[in-house]
Amino acid sequence: MSIIRTVQRVSKRLYRQLSASKPDTEVERIQDVLTEVPVFETCAARTHRVMAEAMHPRTYQPGEVIYYEHDPGLGLYVVEKGQVRLCANWKDERFEMRMAGPNTLFGALSLMGDFRRMETAEAVTAVEVAGFFRPDLSSLSQRHPKAALDIQQALLRFMAQQYASLVDVIGERDGRKVALQCYADASAQALDRAASGDS
Repeated sequence: MSIIRTVQRVSKRLYRQLSASKPDTEVERIQDVLTEVPVFETCAARTHRVMAEAMHPRTYQPGEVIYYEHDPGLGLYVVEKGQVRLCANWKDERFEMRMAGPNTLFGALSLMGDFRRMETAEAVTAVEVAGFFRPDLSSLSQRHPKAALDIQQALLRFMAQQYASLVDVIGERDGRKVALQCYADASAQALDRAASGDS
């Protein structure tokens, strides 16, 4: 019986390896990138591993659009190689918000809820990214709840830092009173949306 069990174990292991969606080298490459992304630097090594296993590598050529402003957002992207331009339109004018290069992420807000994209993401150079989407996070919540919580906490810290930095930027430009009023208005609007069930 022990020989049969051994053969079964080996067969199962071999099947898992052959049916894996990504080769180990690809997972390890993405994992290495995640350890260099400042947003995820506080995450455990196990979190980096299971997140890398769930991510979706994509390549884009210069000028290709990864997503458009106002598209439904599904998740975030981590840049492995290349440069991505994040831009938006305002009164028939297109302006650049920022560039996302290696070991940075973009589109994180939509991982945390059903939010439309606030910007267009366009490849400036040949780009390699890894996507991580809401269904991936939901799946991790079932299979690896500690890792999913680790990811969510890292993203919440990042978004809280963005919120505080936004108040600082507006305060430096328009005065602290204006910044705090914008903060209060945004908080009230978010509470109203939550109460009405809107995202």
